[in-house]
Amino acid sequence: MSVSVYAPPSVGNVSVGFDSLGLALQPIAGQQVGDVVTVSAAHHDQWHVKGPWAHALPTDPKENAIHDVHQRFNQALKAKGMTPKPAKVVLDKRLPIGSGLGSSASSVVACAVALNLFHQQALSDEDLLSVMADAEAKISGGYHLDNVAPAFTGGLQLMTPFADQPFVVLPELLGLYWVVAYPGTQLNTQASRSVLPSELPMPLAIEWVQRTAAFVDACHRQDLQGAGALLQDVVAEPHRVQLLPGYADLKALLNDQGALAVGISGSGPTVFAVTDDLTQAQAFEKLMASEYVANERGFVHICKADVAGARVVQQPDELKGAVA
Repeated sequence: MSVSVYAPPSVGNVSVGFDSLGLALQPIAGQQVGDVVTVSAAHHDQWHVKGPWAHALPTDPKENAIHDVHQRFNQALKAKGMTPKPAKVVLDKRLPIGSGLGSSASSVVACAVALNLFHQQALSDEDLLSVMADAEAKISGGYHLDNVAPAFTGGLQLMTPFADQPFVVLPELLGLYWVVAYPGTQLNTQASRSVLPSELPMPLAIEWVQRTAAFVDACHRQDLQGAGALLQDVVAEPHRVQLLPGYADLKALLNDQGALAVGISGSGPTVFAVTDDLTQAQAFEKLMASEYVANERGFVHICKADVAGARVVQQPDELKGAVA
């Protein structure tokens, strides 16, 4: 018995929603750039990593996120009086570490969903989310779900302060293209958070809330132009721009070419440009590749919202029809 689950990359913050908004992405060319975790039957628990970014992970798999998720998942099963089955867990690491594309969340979500399917969905979504949130918090240094939620359920998610409903699904701006550029360099999430102020001036806090609320309203009205105009980060970007060489110049170029919005994906260094025109998205793709990608490890993808979230990509007969 074996099951493989894919979890998409995501944009955390989405400029106006620091630690509160997250968007799952799917390249329009069809590539699965997020992580895949395969869980199969074994005589004893095992953990392995492979893939194009496996070299960036600790050499001891027990120091990897999949080990932590597996342990937390087993603890959750035992708390419900169930016995975990021995499993071999293999992470195919396709997302670069410290990229700002929800790399750790993709691993965590794919692993938790695969383990749950392997155990015939023994845990509820609420229980599974708790496992994922705790594992992600250990990695990123803070309890926030803006990458976990979209990687899990897809689409555009708004985090809430309520434990019984930690996030709500917003209408995806399906007419928008999100052109994401990863320069090929790493930026540690905790280091990126360390440059942020501990307090905000009242006028800035008011503007932040106004922009977030107006963006949510624009999503419900499917006002693409209005939503794009609101996507300005007044909280984190002014402090993080110093950590992203070339970003300020790139943003100016993209704005001159009519981008609806330009922003930092999560903590960076990946950045995004937004447009409602495919031809313009293709022009942005070329510009971002030439002006922002720093080495052969970097990439640019034209994306739309991934509305599926975590999903089975290799499914044994007994699990066909199950929803990841």
